[in-house]
Amino acid sequence: MAEGPPIKLDIQKDGYANLDGIFESFGAPLNEEQAWALCYQCAKYLHEERRKKRTQAFDFQAISIYRDGSIRIANKRPVHTQNNGSSTESSSQTEIEVVNALGLTVYQALDYGCAEDEERELSSPLESLIDHMTNAAEDDNTDEGIDDSHDFDEKLDSYEFACGGGASGEGSKVPSLLYVLRVCTNRVSSTKASGHYQAVCRAVLAEIEELTTFLEVLSKGTKVTFTTCAV
Repeated sequence: MAEGPPIKLDIQKDGYANLDGIFESFGAPLNEEQAWALCYQCAKYLHEERRKKRTQAFDFQAISIYRDGSIRIANKRPVHTQNNGSSTESSSQTEIEVVNALGLTVYQALDYGCAEDEERELSSPLESLIDHMTNAAEDDNTDEGIDDSHDFDEKLDSYEFACGGGASGEGSKVPSLLYVLRVCTNRVSSTKASGHYQAVCRAVLAEIEELTTFLEVLSKGTKVTFTTCAV
């Protein structure tokens, strides 16, 4: 936990808080289960947006968690500066760029507040997934995943997830958002994955909101006690 006075969690009127604000309030990284939930919820949201032809470009600060455990991601298209000094929005990220960005986001959530020389030990499945997401290269044959011919569950069930291919990596595919979802789903009951991960995200926001409120009250109470004693 970070030292100093507690930072009140800023809950917007629509019932959500920005991920960056959550970490500033809590002052500690996510645990592994929370990281899995963040990864799953973000991948699901991003996949649905791409199915609707709403391509995304995002970063760590663009993610918001709602009180019901759902996640929204603001579309932040990178700005490109022209030679004449004018600025224009760059094109949206490809799916592999989105997967890379999501992998980095999950890593940052696990690494938040850790010292530079401190290496956090992760379980093999989570470490492998993050490594695969952040180190994948573009493939000319990569499926962009923008397909509205099937609903989410049918697509997830029918997709051929062939990442891996042994130590040499031969035959492996570039990880898609659906691949990420499958990995997250396979570690829990497939029929309960969505509800489980949403509940974890819901608990993250509730826990931090309660904790920061408690610390704020405690801090005020301590000040009152000191003032009374001084009198």
